[in-house]
Amino acid sequence: MEKKKRLRNEYRALPKGYYHFCTDGWQEGRLFNKENQYVSAMTSLAIMTVKYNIDIYGFVLMPNHVHILLSGTGEDCLNAFYLLIHRCARRLRLDGYPPLPDSYWFKLIPVENQESFRSHLLYIARNPYEKGLSNPGGYLWGSDYLIYSDWSNLICGMRMGDYHRNHLIKLIDCIKCPYKDWEIHPRLGILARNFVKTEMTYKLFPTAKTYMTRLIKDYETFVHISDQLEEEPTLSDTEIRDIIYSFSSHLYPDKLYKQLTPDEKIRIAVAMVDRYKLPVSQIASAVFINERTLQQALQSKAYGPSKFNNRGKK
Repeated sequence: MEKKKRLRNEYRALPKGYYHFCTDGWQEGRLFNKENQYVSAMTSLAIMTVKYNIDIYGFVLMPNHVHILLSGTGEDCLNAFYLLIHRCARRLRLDGYPPLPDSYWFKLIPVENQESFRSHLLYIARNPYEKGLSNPGGYLWGSDYLIYSDWSNLICGMRMGDYHRNHLIKLIDCIKCPYKDWEIHPRLGILARNFVKTEMTYKLFPTAKTYMTRLIKDYETFVHISDQLEEEPTLSDTEIRDIIYSFSSHLYPDKLYKQLTPDEKIRIAVAMVDRYKLPVSQIASAVFINERTLQQALQSKAYGPSKFNNRGKK
């Protein structure tokens, strides 16, 4: 509790700026078990932008945690967290699900420049794809489907003001409805395009190709931000092999990967463990070497990361 109190004071003192807002990953339960719980959380995000001086640039509602790229003061972000969690806890209780633990908390990571903004936005958009929930741009409970997608224009609904009040309250799980002009989908509730600002995204990713290429291929950024958020990075075997071939072509441009010696493959594997912090067993399997051999190499000065770096500079 002391740590939570200290962080609360630190967050409250933060100036207005850009931040990556990420709630804890609830391992023992889920924030969202049913469609109506996701819809209620969409309402929570919309209320944040009205009740507090917050702008949202990207978000994703994962089953057991939430990511938001936003701007505001630390005080605004703290208030937004309490609003979100109070509403989530209330919805879980009403639906008969286990309550959120009292220790449930969040992280607020400063986003200090345009490259950091790009990286954090991509990390958020990549989450459903990373967890196997959807293709990029195919997840309904986030904002990624708004970017460079003609389909997003077909996801529409009626103006909030055109709904019967009792029906609207039941649909969006809120008595005080923010804006009558906002568009409400009959299943998805308040649509993301009502409150998500996409202008910055289009400015920093001027083409669909620049956006999608980095979303799929920027593994290093994904692993780096996972480390910041204390989340476990997960890359598929296919993605790991992609990294292996990239390392191989950089270090040994005159050889195909299958032509590398066992020693050269071990050096690549050691460097990947050091850079990407992935499980040794997964990397050993991907490079087709014995896991014990790789463990021994990691403890050996002959195969340390510095040896790899020096080899790469020659």
